Amino acid sequence: MPIASFEQVFELYKNLDKQFFDLVAHTAHLGEDKHPLFIQIVELTNGLKDRLVRFMASEENEDTPAIGFQLSEDINALMPLYREWISFLNKRMKVN
Repeated sequence: MPIASFEQVFELYKNLDKQFFDLVAHTAHLGEDKHPLFIQIVELTNGLKDRLVRFMASEENEDTPAIGFQLSEDINALMPLYREWISFLNKRMKVN
């Protein structure tokens, strides 16, 4: 099974956190914070961030690499939703 170290997962987390912050600010500016896709992204991201924080705070053990790999896969799975949302926001900006 592929593995991911604390450092690899933390780098992914920092990237996700910055993108999420930018996405939320942009969404609020356009008044689209009630859109179902945005709500889904927020819920998935917050759940993932909670799991990441617990992972980073845990003691390293034999399950750490597998858990880290799953978290990194989950982060990577969120990226298409982010891109879809950003595309939606860009189209909204062009309309306004």
